[in-house]
Amino acid sequence: MPKVFVEKNRSKLIELVEDNALGTLVFSTPEEYDVNHLPFVIDSQDDGEIRLRAHLPKANPLCALVNGPQKCVVIFSGVDGYISPSWYATKKMHGKVVPTWNYSVVHMHGLMRVIDDPEWVYRQLTDLTDKNEREREESWKITDAPSDFIDSQTRALAGLEILVERIDGKFKASQNQPQENKATILSALESERPDTDLGRMMKTELD
Repeated sequence: MPKVFVEKNRSKLIELVEDNALGTLVFSTPEEYDVNHLPFVIDSQDDGEIRLRAHLPKANPLCALVNGPQKCVVIFSGVDGYISPSWYATKKMHGKVVPTWNYSVVHMHGLMRVIDDPEWVYRQLTDLTDKNEREREESWKITDAPSDFIDSQTRALAGLEILVERIDGKFKASQNQPQENKATILSALESERPDTDLGRMMKTELD
């Protein structure tokens, strides 16, 4: 990974995960790679420990494949978008420009375990729901549904917890371009795609 794109700011990486909770969980089995897309809750402690929590149906093959701590990686993707070579100031100078794709991404490597505990699952469901309902005026809560219905749903689920051992962050925002290209890229984004998350991310990285 080019050093210019490496992001090590812990708070920034956690913020990306919190804002883009749907992670792609990947781990290796003897026959193939197993891939699941799950919404995660991230727990970040003052001592540096980070855990990811999710849930999935007990019928998911993952539950049978993970009998103990299993190495895995979870990929969280932030904003991304196409960058046209027409936006480069150097296009007019020598024409030696090509398209690229800018993006932000976090890879969290760690050890996962499956948890068969309805109370643990209930807490995870509550935390995930509360997080995503908090900005609504009339937020929905798990307790709004009949308790016997929630109990039956919860018992059909397993918990998934990942102790994060390493984080790789990459924010590719044209930092490797000469200053004149950085300025014209930002200007073109403001003109052609005003008020976009990609433009805001790039401006933050390039300022």
